Amino acid sequence: MEILKPNYDEVRGRIRDFWGGFGEKNFKIPKDYWRMGEKDYQEIRDFTIDQSRRLAEKYPSSLLNPNLDGEQGLLAHIDRMTELLGKLCQYEEFRNLFPEGTSFSFLKFLALIHDYSRFIFNGPFPLVYVDWVGDALVEKRFFPGIPFEKYLHSIRYITGEKNPPDERTTPIPYIFKALDSLGKPGRDPEKFLSYDYDKWLQKQIKLGRFPIRVRKDGKIVEISAQDYKENDIGMIRKGLRLIEEIVGGEIGRVFG
Repeated sequence: MEILKPNYDEVRGRIRDFWGGFGEKNFKIPKDYWRMGEKDYQEIRDFTIDQSRRLAEKYPSSLLNPNLDGEQGLLAHIDRMTELLGKLCQYEEFRNLFPEGTSFSFLKFLALIHDYSRFIFNGPFPLVYVDWVGDALVEKRFFPGIPFEKYLHSIRYITGEKNPPDERTTPIPYIFKALDSLGKPGRDPEKFLSYDYDKWLQKQIKLGRFPIRVRKDGKIVEISAQDYKENDIGMIRKGLRLIEEIVGGEIGRVFG
């Protein structure tokens, strides 16, 4: 399997282009961000998709162009996550995890931006790179007023760079992790957590993406493929258990 060389210069150019358009829009996120209105959400979504398509037009032959469309595209994934969130919102136990007055538009916003960097670029990078860049852009540049650690999972929990939160006091990142990993059209949770996950992991190994080298406690440490799998699957299963508690043990009410 050919291992392609990452084009970091193009990444920087894409981020500049995307950020330039974002700055022109000057989106206003209110202090009570959890009450986000549908108009605000739709404006951000429409801009994001339009800007992503503009990048594809500017770099027509680039391997970094995101796959937006089709059954396995990014938009289908986000729409599937939105569908699952809609099912969970039928349960008071789920709604009570969020600040009072949280709108469904805000939950849709979280689904939209959880993989935000993938609207800008994707491609043959180290496994953690796209997530690292995405976290930095979302938290520090695009939407700095929102405490995403309360809501979204981070790959740093999987690599051990950061200690994950307690799932009882901070359950939402675990739920979003499960919805992200299992929220693909046609994906069966148990099949993915066994055969399909191992198939994906073997592909990453062949692409040379393991071991992952990260900085922890001031030292460079290596994360093996098996360590990554155990942490990743463990977080997904914690999220599934929380969802099962919310829906009364019948996970098919959400993923069915």
